[in-house]
Amino acid sequence: MKNKIVHSKGYFLLYAPDHPFANAAGYIPEQRLIIEKTIGRYIDPKKEDVHHEDENVKNNAIDNLVLATKKEHRRLHNGWKKINGIWWKTCTACGMFLEVEGNFYKRKSGRYVSNCKNCIKKISAGKRPPKLSHEERSLISISGAYKGWQTRRLRKEGVRFL
Repeated sequence: MKNKIVHSKGYFLLYAPDHPFANAAGYIPEQRLIIEKTIGRYIDPKKEDVHHEDENVKNNAIDNLVLATKKEHRRLHNGWKKINGIWWKTCTACGMFLEVEGNFYKRKSGRYVSNCKNCIKKISAGKRPPKLSHEERSLISISGAYKGWQTRRLRKEGVRFL
């Protein structure tokens, strides 16, 4: 039996038959083992996930891995960003990148709507907001800060992305 195999989704799996969360064949995702060794405890796969910051599932460097709850992990893959402990997301109507709290309505289910409060007001009044170009969004929001060199610049300034 091989010690390291590749999962169909590209993740590396390591043979660890004694691990409490190993699959039936005795394998566990490598990124989980790395985080578990770092934090000194097992990760409950029903409650927590390991997120790859660069979204490259083969890059299991510790500085690329983030332990996240299921809810946080889902948000990250839906385009949300956590900056200095505050969640931000893009309005699907106007394209503005806004802080979630105070700018988006929350449904009774606990999920946030996809359009910001300003766009919902305009849509309700029959005035659909114009779509902004990428350049316009970059000028009036921090959404332009998530492209390559700009992300590295923010990291150097101490901004921590979840």
